[in-house]
Amino acid sequence: NIKYLILNESVTFPAVAFGLNTQGFGSYNDTLERYDTKAFGLYFSGSKNWTFLLGNIGIHSGISYNFLENLDEDKDPNLFFGFDIELNPELSVLLEYNSALNENEMTAKTMSINKGGYLNTALRWSFVESFYLEFNCNNLLFDNEYVETFKREIKITYIEYF
Repeated sequence: NIKYLILNESVTFPAVAFGLNTQGFGSYNDTLERYDTKAFGLYFSGSKNWTFLLGNIGIHSGISYNFLENLDEDKDPNLFFGFDIELNPELSVLLEYNSALNENEMTAKTMSINKGGYLNTALRWSFVESFYLEFNCNNLLFDNEYVETFKREIKITYIEYF
């Protein structure tokens, strides 16, 4: 996972980043030789944050192209979107949608929130500086034909800047 910040966020313009992420999400599928959800591959993303009464609000989006996991012969670029809001300085709610245009028959023309893709949500608690505890609910739009339920996970994250 490599990311390069091309442009810092300013009052009028979003942050812009370019990166490479080769690690998919979920369980590894031996038949398709990839994870349940494809990795982003090469991606280009933008992110903008605003301060409001409770804290910060962020809107994020991007486009990606996975050139590694293509055994399914779906070589379409993918779109992803995200939103986060601070309820207070310690507690945040996150929401993200991965359109999965590179995983099925869906196209940008037929894409809608109820026809596919991955909808994930999380509650993040920053209990001390640099440490986060996060409860995630992933794949909330799961298809009963393929999966029995959505996925839940707990993450502990440490971030240090140097």
